[in-house]
Amino acid sequence: MVLDPFSTLSLASNIVQFVDFSSKLFSVSSDIYGSASGVSQQTEQMITKANHLQNICSQLSIPSDGPDQRNSLQSASNTALKILAKDCKVTAEELLHALQSLAATRPQQKAWASFRVALATLWKRDKIDVM
Repeated sequence: MVLDPFSTLSLASNIVQFVDFSSKLFSVSSDIYGSASGVSQQTEQMITKANHLQNICSQLSIPSDGPDQRNSLQSASNTALKILAKDCKVTAEELLHALQSLAATRPQQKAWASFRVALATLWKRDKIDVM
């Protein structure tokens, strides 16, 4: 059986994509399996950063002490900053929810749970990167 050049190129491309996806999957799965928290190192770092962002946004949304009405420009910028902090906090909460769903929770089946979480991590990577 002889394939035309485009079919051969397409087949080779599919094989390369499969090998690339499989190597990423097993790499992330191994990372999750070896971690104490049940998440990959990259996910752990993103959770830490999202928690930090959430804390900063919470501090920015707290009303300032006393009536500080020096000028309307400062008042307007404080209001804009509080709105931005609120939006950032909501986004950080969504990100944390998405990241916390990527944790292996069954210690008795750690290898299989790590594999499933790695697969979910790769599938959700684009959505998380957008956030």
